[in-house]
Amino acid sequence: MEVHAHSHTARKKWTHYFWEFIMLFLAVFCGFLAENKREHMIEHQREKRFAVQLLADLTNDSAFFSYLINDVAPREDKDARKLNELLTRQPSATDKEVLMALKDVKRIGLPLTNTTFTQMKTSGTLRYIRNDSLSRLLSSYYDVSCTRVIQSWEESRDFYNDYLLPFKLKHIKYQDFSEQSDSLIIQDPAMIDRTAKTDQELLNYIITYHGQVTGSWINNKCKPALKQIRRLIPMLKKEYNLK
Repeated sequence: MEVHAHSHTARKKWTHYFWEFIMLFLAVFCGFLAENKREHMIEHQREKRFAVQLLADLTNDSAFFSYLINDVAPREDKDARKLNELLTRQPSATDKEVLMALKDVKRIGLPLTNTTFTQMKTSGTLRYIRNDSLSRLLSSYYDVSCTRVIQSWEESRDFYNDYLLPFKLKHIKYQDFSEQSDSLIIQDPAMIDRTAKTDQELLNYIITYHGQVTGSWINNKCKPALKQIRRLIPMLKKEYNLK
């Protein structure tokens, strides 16, 4: 009878297991570093994209505020002075003169663009902006200054809708105006039921509306907002190397 000897596998030294553990640990650790670097790169790309969008929004707001200050406010001053002169002079101004001046008194839109900041705030990505001074100034501009601009604009819009628009609907014949050019299309237009009382009423509306638009809205709200934008844009460009 043959006797077979049992074969024995050689036992590995503890150093072998140690190096296996080290290699496994390094593989996991390097994978973690790679994933962390990838997420960091993605966040940086998002941060840069948001910065570009913020810069575009602020540039649009800056152009709008500059337009209000340099074009709208002087025109509103001129229109208010003109109507004040026409409605108070003796002998009274003609209906045509009043209508020609009144047709330029209009509602002003408010195309502020705060979409990007609102999106960053609601999604929690505002944390991407790591410059604390820049982040605080952005929040101050959008949460405080823009809110005040919007509220002041709403007051002037509501006054126009509640007083000036009903006055126009009551005393003006819209068929006397061209819809395309907003100019008179007849030689001798007549206002409906015009009296000394309605002239004073109109003048009160014009003076109040002018004060709300140029005084309260443009001078007291839009000018400070524009001043903030002029600080924000250079900071944003410098922080993210934007042109």
